[in-house]
Amino acid sequence: MILKSSRKLSVKRMQKNSSQISEKYKDALVAKTANLQNISFAWHLMNSEDYERQVKAKGDMKTFDFIHMIQMIYYVDNLADTIKFYHSLLKNNGIVVISNRPANCGSDTLWKAYKKELWVDSITDRGSSEQVITCLKSLGLKYEEYAIPDAFDISECFNPNSQIGEHLLNFITSKDHFYQSFTPEIRAGMLDVLRTKCSTEKEGGVFYNINLSCIFVDA
Repeated sequence: MILKSSRKLSVKRMQKNSSQISEKYKDALVAKTANLQNISFAWHLMNSEDYERQVKAKGDMKTFDFIHMIQMIYYVDNLADTIKFYHSLLKNNGIVVISNRPANCGSDTLWKAYKKELWVDSITDRGSSEQVITCLKSLGLKYEEYAIPDAFDISECFNPNSQIGEHLLNFITSKDHFYQSFTPEIRAGMLDVLRTKCSTEKEGGVFYNINLSCIFVDA
């Protein structure tokens, strides 16, 4: 079972993008993978809370061997309730895998510094891996955490004439137009935080910290 992002952030755009990506995934990968062609799939293109409501309304508590929640817990309304519900859908010896950003990674650091300007209409709390672990402990669930260090080169972000740099900044801030979305003072502050607190300078480049935490939760 694959869980999608849930909070209603830019809903129409998210639904359109999710549908397009899902169709490409089904056509390009699943349909053309030989050992999957005889396996039937049930695709639920909806957010987490809607799926939970649907399951409870129908009383159809289908169980799973494996559930992964990749980069989606940032958007749920209630972290503890969400984890508890999906954990209840595991078969014996099943596993839930939760992956998200740890505290003090690049995106978390930028978010904390410019929370007011970023994600204004969507996320009120980023929900780091530390918060997930605190939640798991409170629920009495057994888990193992694995750190996945990673980074990518954002040197082009600091060249105001670079189209690649602007695309990277759009991606990092989740804004369509970085230079139009913020005042010159805010832009300068964000770029400073990106360089000095979110990244490491090495080999002549600036590498943005995108470390990931992968948490395996037993049934």
